[in-house]
Amino acid sequence: MIAVQIINLIMVLIPAGSLVAWTVAASRHYEGRPLLNHEPRRLVPWGFVDLILLIAALIAVQLVFVGSARALLGISFTERLSDMSPRYQAGVMTLFSVATFVAWLIGMEWMRWRHDASWHDLGWQRDKAQEDAVVGLVAYLMLITPVFAIQFILTRWMETKHPLIELLRENPDPWFFVFSGFAAVIIAPIVEEYFFRVFLQGWLENVVVVTRAKEPVPRLAESLWRGTATRQFHLTAVDLSEQSEDDVHDSVPVDNPSEEIAVGSQGVPSLDDLQPGRTWFPIVVSAALFAMAHVSHGPDPIPLFFLALGLGYIYQRTHRVLPCIVIHMLVNGVSMFLLWVSVNQPTSG
Repeated sequence: MIAVQIINLIMVLIPAGSLVAWTVAASRHYEGRPLLNHEPRRLVPWGFVDLILLIAALIAVQLVFVGSARALLGISFTERLSDMSPRYQAGVMTLFSVATFVAWLIGMEWMRWRHDASWHDLGWQRDKAQEDAVVGLVAYLMLITPVFAIQFILTRWMETKHPLIELLRENPDPWFFVFSGFAAVIIAPIVEEYFFRVFLQGWLENVVVVTRAKEPVPRLAESLWRGTATRQFHLTAVDLSEQSEDDVHDSVPVDNPSEEIAVGSQGVPSLDDLQPGRTWFPIVVSAALFAMAHVSHGPDPIPLFFLALGLGYIYQRTHRVLPCIVIHMLVNGVSMFLLWVSVNQPTSG
C-alpha cells in the first residue's frame, strides 16, 4: 500500500532530519552563535482592547455562519455535530472554517485601518518568504521529535480526545475528511499563529518593554490598553540611527517630531536590553494560553505547550509569522495523514 510506504518514509526522514538539525544547532551553540539572529522591529501599534475585540469578532462571525447554516439546512441548534450525517458534518465544518478565516481577515483589516499597522507589524515580509519557509521546515524537524516523544509518553496513561479525531474515526467519510483537513492544515495554522504569536505575543512584548522602562512613560503605558502608541510616538525596537531603510518606511509619522521616542533610547529598553527571563515572558504566556485553548484534547495541551515555546521563540527572533505557520501546517498535516491511514487501513481477519 502506497500510504504505508509513505508513512515508513516519513518515519525515517523526520528522525534523520531532526538529528541533523539538532547537530547543527548544537554546533552553533558551541561556537557562541544564536540559533536565529534577532531581527528587531518597532512596538506593535495595537492594545489589549483590540485583542478582546478580535476574540469577540471570531465568536460572533462563527455563530452567524454556523447558525445560518443550521437554519438553512433545517438542523436543530441542539443537535451535536457527531449526530449529523457525514454530508452535513462536512457542510458545517466548511462554514466554520470560512467563518474563522473571515474573522481573521476582519482582524487584519481592523489593525491596518485602526492603527495604521504595516505588513512588518503584522509579521510579513514578502522578500523573506523563501527564507522563512526554510526556517519553518528546519524548526519543524527540531521540534517535532521531542513534541511527539512527550505525547507518546503521555498517551500511555491518558487517551487523546481531540473532537475532530473522534468524528473522523466514527465517520471516515472522504468529503468530511477533506473539509476538516482543510480546516486543520490551512485555516487553523494561519488564524492561530496570527492570534497567539503576532497579536498576543506582539502585545506582550510591548508590555515587557514599557513596564521595564527606566523612566515613566505614561502615554506609552496607556497604549498597552488602547493601542494608540504609534499615533503619539515613533516606536522602534532599536535606536533610530540603526534602522534600515525598510524599517523607516514602515514607521508611522508623528505630528510632533520632538515627541519621538525610540525603544532603546531615552530610558525605554528594547528586548535585547532585558534579562533573558524578561524576554521569555511573552513566549511562555502566549504558549500557555495556546495550550489552554486545547484543554479538551486529553494530554495534548502539554506537548502543545512545548511546541508553542518553540514557535514563540522563532517569532520573537524573526518577528515574522510565516515560519510559525509552516511549522503548524506540517504538524497538523502529518497528523491528519497518519489519522487518515489509520482509520482507512483494512483490518485483518
